[in-house]
Amino acid sequence: MFEFYVVLKTELLFVSVESPTARVLKVFLELRSGDTVARDILRGLGYKDCKYYKLKVPVLLPARVDHAEVLQKCLDETNWKEVSPHSALSILASTLTDDRVYMVIKPPGGESPT
Repeated sequence: MFEFYVVLKTELLFVSVESPTARVLKVFLELRSGDTVARDILRGLGYKDCKYYKLKVPVLLPARVDHAEVLQKCLDETNWKEVSPHSALSILASTLTDDRVYMVIKPPGGESPT
């Protein structure tokens, strides 16, 4: 299993996928079927309704997580590069680890909070 963090709208969420060759849309499907907060955000949406961005420089989660600081770094759009939901997760980084945030998923109407 590969475990890492993503930002959905303005929520920092942990995901697990079976392989780095899985598609980006698999993260959407995992979030929608698992986490309660994610299900509420994604209710009624399909994966094509969202925009997906890799973080050009993944954001490290310090041992003592300050969610506001981490989110601020993740929501810096100058660090985003749009990716296709059909891309393999390996496009995010050569190695996915559980101490970093690698992507941002923006649902429609989700105006940037920055």
